[in-house]
Parts: sequence; structure tokens; C-alpha cells
Amino acid sequence: MKKICAAAALATLLAGAAPAIAETMDIGTIKCSELANMPDDEGASLFVWIAGYLSGLNGSTTMNDEDMTALGEKVGKYCSENPEVSILSAATSEE
Repeated sequence: MKKICAAAALATLLAGAAPAIAETMDIGTIKCSELANMPDDEGASLFVWIAGYLSGLNGSTTMNDEDMTALGEKVGKYCSENPEVSILSAATSEE
């Protein structure tokens, strides 16, 4: 949970300069259990991508610290209870 919140906070700081990931990732297949072992820069990039994806779904063009923190907390809670679901499912869950 702490790593997820840290990743969300880091994502906020790196939003304008998130490092490029050298590989192609299918976000829908990354399980919650994989997030804990993910390097911080990949976790930060992942959270920025998810925040953008969610913004696209709801038509928002803004990003702020409160939203990133809430996303990190939501994903952290959901993932701790459901380690085998995808991170994307955790982010889009209604819980």
C-alpha cells in the first residue's frame, strides 16, 4: 500500500517528465500483485497512464494532486484485497 501511494505521489511529480518505458505493456494484463515489485519509475508511468485513461473515460482534461492521491489510495486498497485482478480493473472499480 505504501509503495502504491508513493508511486501515485511520484507520478504527480513526474507527470510532465515521466520516463519512457522501453517495452510495450498491456496495462490490462498487469496484476495488482505485480505492482509491489515494479520499479518506481515504471509504477509512476503506469499511474500517469491510468490517470490519463480515466480522464479520457470521463471527459476530464485536468490532473491534480488530490485526484492522483485518491487514485493511489483506491488502487492500493482494492489491490491489497484482490491481488490477482488487473491494476486497470482496480482503477476502474466502483469501490
